[in-house]
This record gives sequence, structure tokens and C-alpha cells, in this order.
Amino acid sequence: MKKTLIIFVLVVFIFTFCFSKAIFSYDDYSSNTTDYTPYYVGLLVGTVLVFLIAVGVASANNNQFAYTESNYRLYKVNINAISSNEPIDIKRCILIPANSDTTFEDLQYKEYAKYVKNALELRGYSFTNDIKLATTAIAIGYGIGPPEKHIYSYNIPIWGETGVSSTQTTGNIHIYGNYATYSETSYNTPSYGIIGYKTNIGSYTTYTRYITIGAINLKKFKKTKKISEYWHIDIFDQDKSGDLRLVFPYLIAASWVYFGEDTGKIIQTQIYENDPIIDLIRNNKTEDIEYNLEIPSIKD
Repeated sequence: MKKTLIIFVLVVFIFTFCFSKAIFSYDDYSSNTTDYTPYYVGLLVGTVLVFLIAVGVASANNNQFAYTESNYRLYKVNINAISSNEPIDIKRCILIPANSDTTFEDLQYKEYAKYVKNALELRGYSFTNDIKLATTAIAIGYGIGPPEKHIYSYNIPIWGETGVSSTQTTGNIHIYGNYATYSETSYNTPSYGIIGYKTNIGSYTTYTRYITIGAINLKKFKKTKKISEYWHIDIFDQDKSGDLRLVFPYLIAASWVYFGEDTGKIIQTQIYENDPIIDLIRNNKTEDIEYNLEIPSIKD
């Protein structure tokens, strides 16, 4: 925002300067000569500079904030969130892996846990590394479902002759003394078009990429040894790629506002790959990024 304001002030200054020079040049030359070259040059230079700077500002803004442009990939994300509505202590949380084959030292888990932690901090959560001090455990599970093969059919038109578009006839007369003969030849020009369709079969494979996050009441667990969740959220999408690492920050960025909420059903949201919230999830914070962190209301 600061850079945009500075650029705007610079644009106004350059335009004012060039326009003033043009006017002064016009005043100086209009009464003494018919040569208005300085006047036109001043206006031309000012117009070109303002145009170029405006294009630059628009381009910069599009790169940061225009997440509805078609040249950016759109991720459609399904979310199913449920909450017990019990009071939760969000100031002493600890992250734990939910997958049975994952440890705290797993590099992939550490990367994913960072994204979840950044998202929860946007919701006001605080964390500790001491399990004895923690009152809430945030369990993170993730994975990729088995490949699903999809079969589809499509028709290919067959091109061929559909009839006669025109007929051309030529004739010849032959005279032999008192006799004459006549002969003619006809030529048909065929017409072409679609005479049928050929059905082909195609297929493609998709993968379900999913994340599960649950907030567990550690106080109750320490007493009863039973797991009691404050809230739970399932996040998933389907794509031809099975690359969970690529999509993980996008799934979190699209769903973080529903952490601790209750959607009442599976809902679908979407996010463009250049949405600035993704930088916050990845912890690449910059001064130029402004984002509305208001929690949306859940509607049917």
C-alpha cells in the first residue's frame, strides 16, 4: 500500500511538471512564432510517462491482489468442520502428528506443522513445546487416497460426401452436311459435411489429497486417558496430481477460517494460487501484503 501511494504521488508530480512546461512553452511561443513543437513535446512526454507508470502500477497490483485472473490456478477445496462448542484454552497448545507412522522428527511433518501453526496463530492460538504445560493438542494428519480411474466417452465427427451441391452440363453440336448431332456431358459437384460420429473412450486418474486436524482436550485426556476433541476439520481436494506437498499450503490457506467452526456439512471453497494469505501461511511476511482476516459467517 505504501509503495502504491508513493508511485501515485510520483505520477501526479511528473504529470504536473510536464504539463506546466508544456503550458509555459505554449505561452512563450504562441505570441512570437507558429512553432508549437515544445508544447506538443511536453504533452507527449507527460502522457507517455503517466501511461507507463500506470501500467506498472496495475501490473504490480495484479501480481499481489488480483486473484480472480484466469492466468492463476484456482484450487477448489472441500471442507467438513465440526465443533463441540466447549470452551477451549488456545494459549497453551502443542502440535502432534496424528499419523501412526509419523514422528516429531519427520521432515515432512515439520513442514506441514509449520503451515498449520501459522494458520492457527492467525486465529489467536499460542504454542508451547512442553507437553506438561500444554492444555490443548493439535493433532495433524494427512495423506493421499488411492488413485481413482475415471472413464469418459467423446464423439469425433466423420467428414464425407453428403450429396450434390451443383450440376454443370456442357453440350456439343456436330454438323455433317445436312445432318447434325448433339451430345452433352454433366458434371456433379459433391457437397461435404458430417456424415456420422465415431465414439472414442478416454480415461484419467485423480487422487484425493486430504488433511485432518483435531483439537484435543489434554486436561481430560490426562485424567481419563480418553480422547475428547474440541473441534475437528477435514480438508480435501481431488486432482490429477498426487503431490500433497505442493497443495498443502493452499489447502490450509483455503480452510483456516473454519478452524474451530462448525460448517454443518461438507462445503466447498476456492482459492487462487496468488492469494496473499498463502504468504502468511508460509510465513513469508512482507510489508506490502494487506489482508482481511475477518472470519466469514457460515451460510447454508
